[in-house]
Amino acid sequence: MNYNLLIILGYGFLLFSNFFFVSNADPGQSCPNTSPFVGFKSEFTMVQHQVRGFLTITDDCSFRISQFDMLSGSDVHFWGSIAPDFDNLTKGFIVSDYKLNETYKNASFSVKLSQNATWDQIQVLSIWDLLTESDFGHVILSNGSDLAPALSPNLAPAPSGNDSEEGKSGPFRVPTMFDNCKVLSNDYRIRWSLDGDFIDIGLEAAINIQNYMAFGWANPNANSEIMIGGDVAVAGFSEEGMPFVDDFFITRYSECTIDKDGSAHGVCPDTIYEGSDPVGLVNNTKLIYGHRRDGVSFIRYRRPLVSVDTKYDLPVNYTENMTVIWALGLMRPPDTIRPYYLPQNHGGPMSVTYGHLVLNVSDQVNECLGPLDAADKEDQDLIIADANKPLVVTTGPAIHYPNPPNPSKVYVH
Repeated sequence: MNYNLLIILGYGFLLFSNFFFVSNADPGQSCPNTSPFVGFKSEFTMVQHQVRGFLTITDDCSFRISQFDMLSGSDVHFWGSIAPDFDNLTKGFIVSDYKLNETYKNASFSVKLSQNATWDQIQVLSIWDLLTESDFGHVILSNGSDLAPALSPNLAPAPSGNDSEEGKSGPFRVPTMFDNCKVLSNDYRIRWSLDGDFIDIGLEAAINIQNYMAFGWANPNANSEIMIGGDVAVAGFSEEGMPFVDDFFITRYSECTIDKDGSAHGVCPDTIYEGSDPVGLVNNTKLIYGHRRDGVSFIRYRRPLVSVDTKYDLPVNYTENMTVIWALGLMRPPDTIRPYYLPQNHGGPMSVTYGHLVLNVSDQVNECLGPLDAADKEDQDLIIADANKPLVVTTGPAIHYPNPPNPSKVYVH
């Protein structure tokens, strides 16, 4: 009899313990909204692994991640620190039990802070890989008193000759984020946002750094040769690794050539047709930002919807369906005869290295469900030396040469 009573009491205690544990772990348990950070929303600054997405602080002990992209890492966590510099990031701490050890494709989910973590301890929320001590992306928190934009490091310098006041970049916090995204091919995408009389365009492609990305509008009066008369931007990276974008006009299906009389033909920069461009009336693309991450080229630029250059630029009616053209291919570096980066013939096949489609830029489009995953992630292998250890650094013109290696950054402390 006593034995049965002990069994009943033990079973009752087990039920009570399980109920108590589940009640405390219930994600629906109420959480106060006393922190000044509650309601804060921002975009992640991309550093590595193609991180994109939004952070929203929902209450004192949880936050929501939405439209989140990330290539998988080794041992990835949400990480808190007091500043985004490398030294402070390495002194940070895990802020949640939620692990991020997979590839995310436009994902949305809620996350609870650890019991020992509070928002007043966190000035930077990072996506952090413990094994490599790498920051994949981060958000700098603001309680509303400091609304300065948290732009990504390494912003591309704006060309000094094309810096008119009305062409200033629009109100965005992170240059890799846009309102719309369309897939052009398996390895090439266009992103864009409208801003008054301007359109911001982001070109991204899983290509070698020696390759260009071209995108623009076809002449609405073109016949079967749809690219002739096209107004395109050609973007890429120089031999020094600096981003660039130039305004091009297409007169022939050939590389740009200049006759003895100085006339230009083919796929040429607008400036070649009209000579020098000191006041920016011909080259109407404005570089905003560019980077190479994980074997993916990304360039953000801005152009007016209706340009003052009516000879080589086509007006973009943002409410109409218009034909756009695009291409990928190798670039010819500048020489003494042609001091420009010039696109070489893209070759084929269609829809892989070139193509066209009908696009209405006022439509809401999001076809880019997940990050571009390059086969050759040449720039993921960053080298970080331990503190107080001797480090030998060799410098020289070894751009893109496989031996010796050429990491994009070396942190020396």
